[in-house]
Amino acid sequence: MRKIVLALGVSAILVYAGNNEVTAVVGGVHPLGSDRYDNHITYGIRGGVGLKNFIIDQLELGYDYSSGVKYENSESIDVHRLYFNAIKEYDISKSATVYALLGVGYQELSKDLPDEESGVFGQYGAGLKYYFTDHIALKTEVRHGIGFDSIHKGNLFYNLGLAYTFGEREQISTLVLEKTLFFAINSAEIPPSGESILQSIADELKAEENLNVAILIEGHADSTGSDIHNLQLSEKRAESVKHNLIEKGIFEDAITTKGFGETKPIKSNDTKEGRAANRRVEIIFVQ
Repeated sequence: MRKIVLALGVSAILVYAGNNEVTAVVGGVHPLGSDRYDNHITYGIRGGVGLKNFIIDQLELGYDYSSGVKYENSESIDVHRLYFNAIKEYDISKSATVYALLGVGYQELSKDLPDEESGVFGQYGAGLKYYFTDHIALKTEVRHGIGFDSIHKGNLFYNLGLAYTFGEREQISTLVLEKTLFFAINSAEIPPSGESILQSIADELKAEENLNVAILIEGHADSTGSDIHNLQLSEKRAESVKHNLIEKGIFEDAITTKGFGETKPIKSNDTKEGRAANRRVEIIFVQ
């Protein structure tokens, strides 16, 4: 009956929405707190549902099976494990993702042992996912399973899996390029040297391969003047660069501006050279 429930649950996950994932895994289990049964190999399958605009990126239902696990008196047992995890992902590149997981599981033994029995456990862990294509990824993962009673001991799980993602994978924004323009004292006017820089930026962004690039324009000021004045001046500098790019053919919707006033200096404001370096606009391109 339990296997039927598992099959139905996995099937429901795979048809639930467009951004789903199924993973076949093989791994090992190292018993913690007991040396009465051996390390053993496990095989399994997992189904995951991707969540959008939520603190958790994925909900995962999994099943692992181990056969013929040796016990101290030469008995062999089979182990079935079901688990349910919440997963939070952190993209580190366009192809690689690290993730943390937290969940609960149920371990069923073919026979209860003196120091180990069927029961519920909690688990936490971390993993790495590397995409070979938009749909196929290699996953490696380590989990610590913790028993909720004194009999059910903990386990260390480690595994390797091959995942297939249904639908289009959402990729993180990655830094493509960064440019800096420097401004005159108390001015938001584009300096003459900045015109050629902005023109080259516009020409590059209008190329077909860069249509999906987003632009973040950050304005900054030195410490001369009041905090409010410097904040307003930094915002005006960012807006000035934005309007210049729009005039050169860049879509307004691709541009976001923000002023930071004097809060993010890159050099000391105690010198003339330092203040000149801080009167700047940073143009950051992400894809």
